[in-house]
Amino acid sequence: MPRKSTAGEKILKAALLGTSAYGAACGITFMRIFDVEKSWFREKYGTAGKTDDEWLQKAEIKDVYTDSYDGLKLHAMVIEHHPESDRWLIPLHGYAADGRAIIRILKDADEQGYNLLVPDLRAHGFSEGRWTGFGWPEHYDLLGWIGWLCAQRPESRIALYGVSLGAAAVMNTVGERLPANVKCAVEDCGFVEIKEILASNLKAVMNFKVDFLMPGIDFFVKQILHFSMYDVSTRRQLRNAQVPVLFLHGTEDRLVHSGNAYDCYYACAGKRKLHIVQGAGHAAAWLDDECRQNVFAFLDECFEQTV
Repeated sequence: MPRKSTAGEKILKAALLGTSAYGAACGITFMRIFDVEKSWFREKYGTAGKTDDEWLQKAEIKDVYTDSYDGLKLHAMVIEHHPESDRWLIPLHGYAADGRAIIRILKDADEQGYNLLVPDLRAHGFSEGRWTGFGWPEHYDLLGWIGWLCAQRPESRIALYGVSLGAAAVMNTVGERLPANVKCAVEDCGFVEIKEILASNLKAVMNFKVDFLMPGIDFFVKQILHFSMYDVSTRRQLRNAQVPVLFLHGTEDRLVHSGNAYDCYYACAGKRKLHIVQGAGHAAAWLDDECRQNVFAFLDECFEQTV
């Protein structure tokens, strides 16, 4: 006659089953967030649309590559229509997009006389990789591109511009030691912390509060991406900002709440400006005429101070 399990054994089995189920749930959730091709967010929000393809087709584009700190081959477009100018803009696109998805920004900057270095973020476009890091490994990639441009054009004066995921990378970057070539930065609809934006959007996707999953998800982040969402901090980076930063956001942003702009603005210890666009949705601030004028006025001011 088989021996009946004791109460302690039943509790242990239940605990092991519960632990296994929790680990599996966290692993699947990690995969469906950080794997760009399989992401729930990609399915829900899609890829940002493109405009002005005719302009891009006529643009003189040079494809360039560099290696990331962890061995990925990263791609960028160089659009240098103004070789007599030392003004450069490095714009970073958002999640599940690529450099061509921000054509409107590229076109307007080109018309204002800026040369462009337009990276594809890791795991996006023609850049290698499987995982996004929601702005943390990407900020090291941006530092690499800044170094690349400074080596190619030592006299360049550089402005950074990031949209959404790209904005998070830009905000993390301004807290690092930067070459004197970098004069200012603009963040457009960025988020203040990785764990906060993931918890918020996972709740929207899964229809229940997922805060209890975050420590388990972070276990996989540490194992695969080699950082912890609880250790990195955009707020901390902004407290060490090395250049002036302009913060942009739309009041109708349903993906990254506009409150993030205020959190980021007040965390920034350096020179800063804030522009909130009434009625603009996610990544739509640039469509507002006043917003574009304020951006270029901010860039002009920062460049004029460093002539």
